[in-house]
Amino acid sequence: MKKFQAIIHFDMDEQFMNLVPPHRTYINYLINKNIIDSYAVSMESQTVWITINAETKAEIDAYLASHPELDTDKKRREQAEEVLKRLRGGEDFSKLAKEFSTDGSKDKGGDLGWFGHGDMVPEFEKAAYALKPGEISEVVQSKFGFHIIKVEEKKTETKDGKPEEKVHARHILFGDQNSNPFAPPQTPRDKARAAIEKEKQKKTGGSKALS
Repeated sequence: MKKFQAIIHFDMDEQFMNLVPPHRTYINYLINKNIIDSYAVSMESQTVWITINAETKAEIDAYLASHPELDTDKKRREQAEEVLKRLRGGEDFSKLAKEFSTDGSKDKGGDLGWFGHGDMVPEFEKAAYALKPGEISEVVQSKFGFHIIKVEEKKTETKDGKPEEKVHARHILFGDQNSNPFAPPQTPRDKARAAIEKEKQKKTGGSKALS
């Protein structure tokens, strides 16, 4: 049986603690389905190690090929690229954020306010800090989907006696509008695996579905 390991770093803040119970339920469900082999958490280093079984890769690939509607990454990237072209053509960032973004910032024109190092996922942070005020990024992929980022301002503050650069940015997120906000973001392969399991349950009389 083939396996691979995912290493995830997290911030142990109030938002994280609120998500722990539903997240634990979801992880246990995946372990019971033999999708996850092992799961370990270190609160001290704020790290998660997940070992995932990959024995059904061929089955998942075949399912994805016959169900292209599950390949939402491709669709979202294409949509993000089209919106980026419109932004490069001079259209208003806030207006397009309100029209296309799939997260809560859309009502504010994608405004994320000020943030510092470690406040955003690594891919987003790296792209945002590389931009100058007024610049717009290329399409950036993270576990939440695809982002287009615009930096509004930058400033330097003193924290614990050391200078720290802060960024004020907006973004447009092309994510899954129908996803469960309490569960880890799903890739097309995750969705295919879940769909295969659901079909198997129907054929066998099934076990309890994840609510």
